[in-house]
Amino acid sequence: MSKTMESMPFTSYTISTCLCSKCPVEKDSKCAREQMSKVGETVCGTKPLNREEIPAAYCTTGKATCTDLDTSKMCICGTCKIFAKYGLDERMPVGYYCRDGSAK
Repeated sequence: MSKTMESMPFTSYTISTCLCSKCPVEKDSKCAREQMSKVGETVCGTKPLNREEIPAAYCTTGKATCTDLDTSKMCICGTCKIFAKYGLDERMPVGYYCRDGSAK
């Protein structure tokens, strides 16, 4: 498997590098804001990583559990360092992972 096609890890680095919290799709989500306010404990390692509670890294975790995301707004996944590092432009889906699920 090439470097760009390796599996994306679900780690504190992936979460902290992720742009989901800055994405227009997630910007007005009350659910995502509430979940994100609790992410600090997870990233610092004081709480276990729980995919369902972290509104980020959907390219690796899959669809968002929050139902108030606005997918009519522009997705910014293509501008993320994780997107480039793992060659997500060569996988499906190519964005809107929060809506369409993780990259394969």
